[in-house]
Amino acid sequence: MDWASSNWYVFIVGHFAFVMFILALILSGLEWLIQKARHRANFPDILLRWLLLFPVGVASLYLFIMYSIFPNAIGSAESLAIGNVYFSYGIANLCIGLLGVFAFFQSYGFRAATVLATTVWLWGNVIGQIFQLLARHSLGLMNVDSWFWMSLIIPILLIICIIKLKPGELTVYNP
Repeated sequence: MDWASSNWYVFIVGHFAFVMFILALILSGLEWLIQKARHRANFPDILLRWLLLFPVGVASLYLFIMYSIFPNAIGSAESLAIGNVYFSYGIANLCIGLLGVFAFFQSYGFRAATVLATTVWLWGNVIGQIFQLLARHSLGLMNVDSWFWMSLIIPILLIICIIKLKPGELTVYNP
C-alpha cells in the first residue's frame, strides 16, 4: 500500500487543524496534571499556550507551505483557479503561524495581540466561506469541513482563555 493513499495520512492532511486541536487538548491536559501536582496549575494559560502553538502556529505554517509551495494540491481540492492570491494567502498564514509559535513563549501582551490577529484572520475566513456557500446556494452543515469549524471554534477558545488570564498569571515556561 502506498503511504500517501493510506487512510490515516489522508485524514491528517485533510483535517490538519483538527488534528492539531486534539493534540493541543491532550498536551494541555497532560501539562495541567503535572502542574497541578506541583500546585502551579493555571488551566486557561496552559490551554492558551498549546492552542496558540498547535492549531494556530503549526496549522498556519502548514497552510503557508501548502498555499505557497503546493498550490496545485490546494487548488484541485477547492476547485479554484490557482493564482497570486494563493501566495498572498500563504504569506498571511505564515504571519499567523509565526505569531502562534512565538506566543507559546511570550508575555500576556504578545499572546493577547496574537489572539486578536488570529481571531480577525480566522473569522474573516469563516465569513468568506459563508459568502461562497451562499453564492453557490449550498449553505448547509454537510457543505463545510473541519477547517471551517476550527476557524470558528479556536478563536472562541482563545478569547475565553485570554479573558480568564491576568498579565501576572502566566505560567513561566523555561524550555
